[in-house]
Amino acid sequence: MKLKSAILAMTLAAFAGTATAEDFPKGSVDYIIPFGPGGESDITARFQQPFFEKLFGEQMVVNYQPGGGGAVGWSQLNNMAGDGSVIMGINLPHIIIKP
Repeated sequence: MKLKSAILAMTLAAFAGTATAEDFPKGSVDYIIPFGPGGESDITARFQQPFFEKLFGEQMVVNYQPGGGGAVGWSQLNNMAGDGSVIMGINLPHIIIKP
């Protein structure tokens, strides 16, 4: 788990350097998990919260949209704000194996 957290922190730090504060809206960021609470996606998101908040100075709010093996949440992504105030977690095995 520490390795996952370290990789995530480095990834977030890389993205932090590519944008300025004016590029994104102020306020909390919704992190959409296309699965229910308590699974690996939820656990990973909860580990990401403190790193995100430290790097960006904004609160990351985890929201769940379970159903259809992630399809419900993913199908709604295009209708969500595209301004950086909404991000979505992925589950790599679902992306690679399910299709």
